[in-house]
Amino acid sequence: MSSRPRARHRVRAAGNRVLLQPQIDPKLKKELLQKCFKKELSKDVYHFLLLLVDKHRFVLFPAIVDEYRALSNEARGILIADVTTASAASKKQQKAIADKLEQVTGKKVELRLHEDKSLIGGVVVKIGDRRIDGSVAGRLETMKRKLLANE
Repeated sequence: MSSRPRARHRVRAAGNRVLLQPQIDPKLKKELLQKCFKKELSKDVYHFLLLLVDKHRFVLFPAIVDEYRALSNEARGILIADVTTASAASKKQQKAIADKLEQVTGKKVELRLHEDKSLIGGVVVKIGDRRIDGSVAGRLETMKRKLLANE
């Protein structure tokens, strides 16, 4: 991995720490926004960010971004699937999961990958409020419930 993406991440993280702190003077926040983004963003977006600072609502920015992404994805027919596996999924496995989910949903699917060793094996997929548990841990839990129910 090159150092440039890591540097960008550190700058973004430092900016978030400054912009999200209510104790920091709004003038300093606006200066930071101007130096970092004035030439990079559309006039409307830049002024929206300044408005968030003025109204002491920048803390809402992450939620605003999440909602914007959700609306944008919905308009483009894209679903986000949180896919959790016991170990890192290979590119081939990722493609197979995405293809199957696209076939089932009839929409383009983007994967957000997570790892959880407690799954033992298999996969858990969450799309919106739907959860599909194909993990070994999930199957063992189901078997346990059935066995205890029959006592």
